[in-house]
Amino acid sequence: MSTDKEIDKRITGVWIDEAMDLLQVPSCILDAGGLEDSREAICRHVNPAFCRFMEKEKEELIERPFYQLGIMDKDSSWLNALSRAISDNQVIWGRLYAEKPGKWLRFVLAPVGENRMCSFSFLDISGEEKTRRRLRRDNATDKAIIRAIRRLISEPSFSRAIDRILQDLSRAIHPDRLYILETDRKTISNTYEWCAPGVKSEMASLQNLPYDDYMQSWEKYLENDTVVVIPDIEELRRHGDIDGYEILKRQNIHSLMSAPLYYQGELIGYLGADNYEENERMDTKYLLETVGAFIAMHVVNQRLMKRLEFASGNDSLTGVKNRNAMDIYFYEHADEPNHGILFMDVNNLKYINDVKGHAAGDKMLQELASFLCRHFPKEQIYRSGGDEFMVIIPHTDRNEVKHKMEELRRAMKSEPFSFSIGHAVSDGRGLRFAAAQADRRMYQDKREYYRHHKRYR
Repeated sequence: MSTDKEIDKRITGVWIDEAMDLLQVPSCILDAGGLEDSREAICRHVNPAFCRFMEKEKEELIERPFYQLGIMDKDSSWLNALSRAISDNQVIWGRLYAEKPGKWLRFVLAPVGENRMCSFSFLDISGEEKTRRRLRRDNATDKAIIRAIRRLISEPSFSRAIDRILQDLSRAIHPDRLYILETDRKTISNTYEWCAPGVKSEMASLQNLPYDDYMQSWEKYLENDTVVVIPDIEELRRHGDIDGYEILKRQNIHSLMSAPLYYQGELIGYLGADNYEENERMDTKYLLETVGAFIAMHVVNQRLMKRLEFASGNDSLTGVKNRNAMDIYFYEHADEPNHGILFMDVNNLKYINDVKGHAAGDKMLQELASFLCRHFPKEQIYRSGGDEFMVIIPHTDRNEVKHKMEELRRAMKSEPFSFSIGHAVSDGRGLRFAAAQADRRMYQDKREYYRHHKRYR
């Protein structure tokens, strides 16, 4: 089994640093290990976006107490959130006003392992705050826009904010359906929806559809306008877009307006309204276009946050859970009995790397992960080390775990790889004790393997 120092290295090692460096949002790793007051947490790593935000070099920012970096004072109330994230091992979302830069930030604090460390990522939303203040004008359209912006800024849950914004918009323009479509220009999916009473939901049927088949015709409208406006779908038929006409007709749509969502000039989706109501009190086009612009920024931010969350708990090479996720599971279920553990170590991986190259070794690890996913739910599989994998089976017994181990051994015979394996089931001595048992039995199995096979390492 790995030592605490080795665990620390994996948690704050090259892979998490490199993953964080790819993020476009400013991010850093904070370490309160060994400190009585987590508000004095040390900044261990910063990504390039963080350096740009601070207008400082990396060396000026790391290995210093976070409160000294020039974002906020030591007595800032935000540091209490940092203390909770580290002490209570929980993800905390929120927004804050950074006193020293004078900027509004939306942030997420996420624990990293069990060693009183966490990641801090944020997005500068000062522009939204300034826009919100400028839009305080006494007319219905501006009030609806401001209400939507407030939802996005103040609501901790993005999904709840979008649901409430769609409800607010429905009261302003009285459509049959409001929705958000998200796209990568290959497929398009309906991710959020509001329907008037008696109107059928279309969200389930609008998932992963070919973009060109369903949306390409919309882009023609954007050549001459900033919003897709189809006041009467009969004009589609008159212009020969029979497929587009039939798609909308099937959904009982007779008019449609959809504002494109852009991020850095790239189309990422649409905010749309079906069978909307035009009236003198509301500029529907301006409303959807402006609210859509703010939603677009938050959609991208949400995607980046999900990538960070995924990276913190998943192995980038194999796609299964990583050591960090395993350590969190051990912490949350430390004393629980009846957790089966299968511990595996790939045989001769070093030989494969040395002779065939690391690409071949990586492929073998990916094949093993896929092999395990055919036998267990993906959320039960962890890559615990370079060539080590662990499967944790809750609510089981020794007979079932042993049966699963023998099943894997039989199935392995037809695979291009082999591994040594050990098993155990947790009892009153805890999950880590069971993991150590499985580890010892795995090494016994490995010694037996090398009695009959040439040893390359």
